[in-house]
This record gives sequence, structure tokens and C-alpha cells, in this order.
Amino acid sequence: MGGPSRKGPRPGQVPRGGFRQEGGVVRGAKPSTDAPASRLVPQRVTKGKVLARLGQARLAGERADRRLAHQVKQAREFGMSWAEIGAALHRTGQAVGKRYGGG
Repeated sequence: MGGPSRKGPRPGQVPRGGFRQEGGVVRGAKPSTDAPASRLVPQRVTKGKVLARLGQARLAGERADRRLAHQVKQAREFGMSWAEIGAALHRTGQAVGKRYGGG
């Protein structure tokens, strides 16, 4: 039988989740441009990058909300009930109707 089992990553190794905290800087991994997509290389993630990505995510969320509102409007124009739309969105028809103007 082997020696005692070891839990967790070795020092300097990125854990399975792909991120580690190191002196106030989060280290992650990103695909290398010259290696196959399955190979990852460490990438330094700074506070500025995190803040920029938060802003990008907010804008993407706003675009998605507008697109969803347009699709709900189109579904109503096709005569779909709030219950049908809600089922497609994994919500109740009442919640969808309230959010998108149906009551």
C-alpha cells in the first residue's frame, strides 16, 4: 500500500477549479494560443481586469434583458399565453406577465 494520502493541490499548483489566491492577486488559467485548447497556461488576473469584466458582464446582461423583452413581446403577438411563455422561461405565467406588462 502507498503512503499517507495527500489532500489539496501541491504548492504552486492551480487547484481543480482553476483559480488560486496569491498575495491579493487571483491566478487563473486561460488557453494558450499556440497549444491545443485542452492545455492551459497561468494568467495573472488583476483588480482592474476583474472590474472591467464586471462592467462587460453588466452590459451583456442589459442586452440580454432587452432581447428577452423583445422575444416575450413577439410571443404575445403570436397569441401565446403568459403561462406558455412562463413555462419556456422556467417561471410562472404570473411572474412573467407582471415583469413584462401583462398584469
